[in-house]
Amino acid sequence: MEIENQKIVALILKHLRQELTEEEKAELQYWIAASDRNALLFRRCTDDLFLEEGLESLDQLGDEDVWENEKVWTAIKGRKPIKMKAWYAAAASILIIISVTVYQFTRPVAAPPQMAQTPVILPGTNKAVLQLADGTIIPLDSTANGTLAQQGNINIIKLDSGKLAYQADAATDESNLYNTIITPRGGQYQVTLADGSKVWLNAASSLRFPATFKGRPNRVVELIGEAYFEVAKDKQQPFRVTTKNVEIEVLGTHFNVMAYKDEDMLKTTLLEGSVKVSSDAASALLQPGQQAQVTTGKPGIAIVKDADVQQATAWKNGIFEFTGEDIHSVMRQLARWYDIDVQIAAPISSHFMGTISRNVNASEVFKMLEMTGAVKFTSKNNQVTVRSK
Repeated sequence: MEIENQKIVALILKHLRQELTEEEKAELQYWIAASDRNALLFRRCTDDLFLEEGLESLDQLGDEDVWENEKVWTAIKGRKPIKMKAWYAAAASILIIISVTVYQFTRPVAAPPQMAQTPVILPGTNKAVLQLADGTIIPLDSTANGTLAQQGNINIIKLDSGKLAYQADAATDESNLYNTIITPRGGQYQVTLADGSKVWLNAASSLRFPATFKGRPNRVVELIGEAYFEVAKDKQQPFRVTTKNVEIEVLGTHFNVMAYKDEDMLKTTLLEGSVKVSSDAASALLQPGQQAQVTTGKPGIAIVKDADVQQATAWKNGIFEFTGEDIHSVMRQLARWYDIDVQIAAPISSHFMGTISRNVNASEVFKMLEMTGAVKFTSKNNQVTVRSK
């Protein structure tokens, strides 16, 4: 290993053990900022679950020559963070894992033989279209920042951050104008409504909303798909989300709604405040940390009192988090984000647990799922077939 690589390994190890001097911190930060590859390598080497998997792999390999054994790299390849573990103290083993990782990232790559290449399936990005009340379509990802349109005294603005915002004059009344923001498969987007409420739309979703809420008894929006809401407080004007046959009423709160048409269960997960969920004749008042579930074809509303809030909002934080989902549920999520068509070629009874970044290519996700020993993926263009392994 080159001297510079050895130095980087030492700095990363000292970072994990919280032993860096101020000078070393500056040196490490400078190296991280030097390139995207360095930043990715640092994230990989400081990923808790990645290191944990690596230690398990070393235990399984026993006394084999870990420096040459490709099993090490295969078994410990990229995962997402979990909480700090006491096994950081195992400096010798961690040193091996980090050294192997740095070597894999920095070794010279031989020219591959000429052969047909599998197209790379890229992760989703911030993209959406805005359909105005008059039918005008604005592609948000390819339109320059600034004012996109005016509706009466309302300005629709694309901010420098790429987000969409509505700015309304205090005296304006354009509440009869409805706009719709639509994310395709492989897209997500954030919008700030005229009342200051913020909405994050997941892939393959749409939100219909008035240009302003002025003059309305309620602030009502219509959702298809999945969205995370941070609602501006206004006791005089409750905020309502309608989706399928469910209505969610709030005053000011943070919550997630998952209501895709191809999902049998609609889930409303509350993080802050309180919401009232109504479906047909049933209704339920949620407290923070609870989830309301409405299943197609079944009456009533089921309440999960100790819901996995982190899992419900993982998509907003750039993560797939699987907590025992079957292969059909997993592939529906991947299909929306990677814009792929999926065929499950045989019955697969396995359930999947773990976290994977939404920022990696689809092939990386497939490899991680294949490491469970339960499934095998083949792909041609955007057609993906899943088989039992």
